[in-house]
Amino acid sequence: MRAIVGRLADLSLPELLRLLAAASASGELALRNSHGDCQLRIASGMVEGVFSPPVLAAFHRREGSFSFHPGPVPAQADWQPMEEFLVRLARWPWVSSPQAKDELSELRETLSEVAPVAATRRVLVVAGDPRPYRGMEVEWGKRGWEVEIAGGPSWPVEKDFDALVVHLPGSATLAGQGDLWLGILRKAQEQQPPVPVVWVGGLADSRLRHEAVQAGAAFLLPAPAGEVGEAARWFREDLTVVLERLLQKPLRGVASEGGAFREFFLALHAETTPEETRASLLRLAAHSFSRGLLVAVGDEHLNVLGGFGFSPIPKRLPRGIEVLERVITEGTRLEEQSVSQEIPGIVGSGDALWVFPLRRREGTVGLLLASGKYPGADPRELAQVLAGAAALVGL
Repeated sequence: MRAIVGRLADLSLPELLRLLAAASASGELALRNSHGDCQLRIASGMVEGVFSPPVLAAFHRREGSFSFHPGPVPAQADWQPMEEFLVRLARWPWVSSPQAKDELSELRETLSEVAPVAATRRVLVVAGDPRPYRGMEVEWGKRGWEVEIAGGPSWPVEKDFDALVVHLPGSATLAGQGDLWLGILRKAQEQQPPVPVVWVGGLADSRLRHEAVQAGAAFLLPAPAGEVGEAARWFREDLTVVLERLLQKPLRGVASEGGAFREFFLALHAETTPEETRASLLRLAAHSFSRGLLVAVGDEHLNVLGGFGFSPIPKRLPRGIEVLERVITEGTRLEEQSVSQEIPGIVGSGDALWVFPLRRREGTVGLLLASGKYPGADPRELAQVLAGAAALVGL
């Protein structure tokens, strides 16, 4: 796993620590703000660190930036559980440091040391002639976009993108090859969630234009007449504005509320096994609920993938339970519903139940059932993570 960086304004220190504890991650969490910089060592839900001004500013004011560098850390004598560390941190008085540094310069230094991963938008450009886009990489990089340029209509294997630009070759080269370029557009629509596509060129071919619209192109642009001149500049500006609008939509198709929380979780588990990710999700759920089950939706049963708070944990649940079937069909989560039908070994009639769907393109493929919500717990963060976790847990 590469280092992950971000802003504390988007993801608070308690949220960061809870996610790292749920993932049983080990490494160093570097904090940097106007009060200096410091490191917190993290290992399997334990934290080692001092209550220095940068830590207090990060906790009380959500000030500055962070970077998490995964890896083994040496054992120390003053490790403490994450929850205990947060309780002590909340009680520590906040006193502004008189030796404040330039926060923007510190942030620039941090970003120059570590390539941003979690917050980066990734744009794929597939162009018959990729040369015009070489000069645009720098400008788009300033906007936080990571650009990959391909010279033919093929989708890079095992890579995810947030937008696709398809720039067709000239009419002479394109003749008879329109279906190949439509194929990359359809490939973008098959991603989870579908990737928005800007279609450039080929507008004089009415059939090809029609097929592109029907296949899901989000925007059509005429190709520029050349690489220089006012028309070429207008094209670059227009394409940048169109991409910016598309990329302003929630990252990877999830509501922006809590998006940073979800993106950090996904980055933490980008290289883990489905079993490890399931365990992390259940540990995260255990912060809000006393009991939980993660199940896969099968034709005849709901097959249990893991759980907590049950003794023993059931292996499967039957299909046909009304409250669960409604969530499977509608794909919307159930919040603290008093169930009328007992689910043997899970909840009794009249007990409150929460059900979170895990969805893919074909529909609901899994559920997280939870009960016994702790007072003051907020399950919205869990819901944000679950919204895009189906593939990560092997569903």
